[in-house]
Amino acid sequence: MRGRRNGRARATAAWAAAWLVFGAGCSPADDGAPDARDDGGGFEDGDVPAEAGDAPDSETSGSGPRLASVSPPSGPTAGGTLVTLYGENFAAEAVATFDGLPCTGLVVHTARRITCRTPAHAAGAVDVTVAHPDGRSATLAAAFEYDDAATPRVNWCILHYPTELWVEPDATAGPIYGRVYVESVTPGAGRGEGVRGQVGVGLAGSDPADWAWAEATYNVDVDGIVPGDRANDEYAASLVGRAEGDYSYAYRFSLDDGETWLLCDRNGSEDGFDGALAGILHVGPAPRPSVAWCAIDRPATATAERGGDPIPVFGRVHVPRVTVGAGAGAGVSAELGRGVAGVAPDAAGWSWTAMTYVTDVDGLVPGDLANDEYRGALAVPDVVGEYPYAVRFSVDGGATWTYCDTAGPIYAEVTAGRLRVTEPGTGPLVGWCNLQWPSSLRVPAGAASEPVYGRVWAAGVTPGAGRGAGIRGQVGYGSPSADPATWTWTEADFNVDVDGLAPGDRANDEYWQRIPPTTPGTYAYAYRFTMDDGRSWRYCDLDGTAVGEFSIDQAGTLTVE
Repeated sequence: MRGRRNGRARATAAWAAAWLVFGAGCSPADDGAPDARDDGGGFEDGDVPAEAGDAPDSETSGSGPRLASVSPPSGPTAGGTLVTLYGENFAAEAVATFDGLPCTGLVVHTARRITCRTPAHAAGAVDVTVAHPDGRSATLAAAFEYDDAATPRVNWCILHYPTELWVEPDATAGPIYGRVYVESVTPGAGRGEGVRGQVGVGLAGSDPADWAWAEATYNVDVDGIVPGDRANDEYAASLVGRAEGDYSYAYRFSLDDGETWLLCDRNGSEDGFDGALAGILHVGPAPRPSVAWCAIDRPATATAERGGDPIPVFGRVHVPRVTVGAGAGAGVSAELGRGVAGVAPDAAGWSWTAMTYVTDVDGLVPGDLANDEYRGALAVPDVVGEYPYAVRFSVDGGATWTYCDTAGPIYAEVTAGRLRVTEPGTGPLVGWCNLQWPSSLRVPAGAASEPVYGRVWAAGVTPGAGRGAGIRGQVGYGSPSADPATWTWTEADFNVDVDGLAPGDRANDEYWQRIPPTTPGTYAYAYRFTMDDGRSWRYCDLDGTAVGEFSIDQAGTLTVE
């Protein structure tokens, strides 16, 4: 094992020295980043970190364990510090002890890396031992110190973005962003005092101890778990001067001027560093371009009178290395299509027209001009009804297409654009509605039913607090064989705001009403909503209008006895 590692060190020395330049900006937002983490495993220069591809028992045959380092090397007497044990020949059944006390939550990640949490212990340095079921063991003397001194430590860090890069030889790669949290240091405005961040790069699969490391610069404050807490600091750097080949890269942070480091992969430092989760830098001829992302930008829904004027629709696309920067990306084709419900956009029944490049727009990083925006004209048919629409993009002259809805590049009818064509003189229809609950009712003759609930969404109207202006809702019942327009309808009352697709968006309004007393029999019931004071209605069943228009099979069933 040692020979393999030294061989990699010789290979590392053979390629040109790393030169790093530093960039700033804002990395993609990550509301899930933490603001309070347990101490994580890092390593000091010269330690033996984990390697991708090592199986937990891949090197144990005929060899006992070897323990090279414990990181971090200290923690509180109360225990609970997440530590990473680096070495060789760790068996899958290995156990670890601190002065004879077993650590908790032990995980043998590879034959070279174990993580666990320290047991409680009195202050002072202790030996750390890794033992196998066959009795073989390895002990590192005074490898961990229990110390309650109020010395802050790096609690958490992550290689934030990007996690993979493609560049031409000798071209700049980045900027690359890393984030760090140090209790009582990084929260608040500005750079946390005493924090150092570095970006490292080395041949893919090599030990980070062999990598070239250089300083990163503080970029911005970013929120942790609580919006607005500015708990984490973000650092940025770019890599340049790479020869052709595949490389790994990562971040590391220190609070003691480089004496110890906490190493960060793209999953963060909570479970120690894993070389398989480092960033990947590909240096070489660029791969053939492909559409990485696209979507309908606006509008998500549209209403027009039959035969009316075309409706402007805007779509956006990102093709790595093509759409980035000023001007239209070379070789990109864009089209806007209108179809019919239940038919895939690449099948007959859809009509497509060319879209025109409009402008550049930012992608994940403000100012990156990563996406191109296109505009098309959506023709309004002469037949009243509802029609899905989508955009599609090609980078091979139309030989292949990527179809995009309002949610992104995997088309689904439920998230397609929606064109509603009405008769002249009628107003717009609500965007979505349903019969929420209950799906069936059983009531005595002459008695009102229990409350019946319906929900509605209208873009720019229902989202937010309170009842959407200008919307009326009604609950109705009647013969299942009759036109719902002829049923008995009763005005419903606004009840509450409820979330739509995103938690907390309060995008939908909920209404309620009781079905009034009627004679014995079996009836169908449903909801309907209007935005033009009853001139036009949208009828709503149990599976909602996102799955097509009203169907009597999806109406509620009312049994009056």
